[in-house]
Amino acid sequence: SLSRAVNLSGFWTMKKFSALALLAPAVIDAQSQPTFPAQYSCASMYTLNGSKYGQVTHIDQTNQETAVQKIASSLVSFFANKTKYSISTSWCSPLTIYGTFATDPPMSAAYQYIGSETVGGVECDKFGEDDQYADHIVYFKKGTWTPVQVYDKQQEQTGMLGGLTHYSNCVEGKNATAYDVPASCFN
Repeated sequence: SLSRAVNLSGFWTMKKFSALALLAPAVIDAQSQPTFPAQYSCASMYTLNGSKYGQVTHIDQTNQETAVQKIASSLVSFFANKTKYSISTSWCSPLTIYGTFATDPPMSAAYQYIGSETVGGVECDKFGEDDQYADHIVYFKKGTWTPVQVYDKQQEQTGMLGGLTHYSNCVEGKNATAYDVPASCFN
């Protein structure tokens, strides 16, 4: 063991520490991020400035495709050819994708396990960043890939109620019809 001077409430004292304790970083509980299935879908809902918004997002990681379905429109994206289609009952606009493929909710490689918490009666694992520059936390049902909610401080500051997006009805598999693009999009 090694001796080291430590300030305890204003009083300096000598404490003994193991060499390993001095070298090891503080880790809450080193836990890997959940792994999303290759294909899945989830419903999500949030409240912004008093209005509720919802959507169902379909993710196909294998083919790098996403489909976001809202009440009156959808957005289908094919990252392999950098094309997406904004579709409603009366119009369709083909667009170019400039971003990169991401899961929903998005998970940065920088997100770390930061503890557990019960949310709406569901025991959750929390992953994210909680510092002066970023305050973004993704809550997953304990031990699973299933998102329960996402907290985003910046969204809260812009009027999102509690900064929260709530997830439900997450299922594994691909709904092929969600990726259908009408012929009118190609005329």
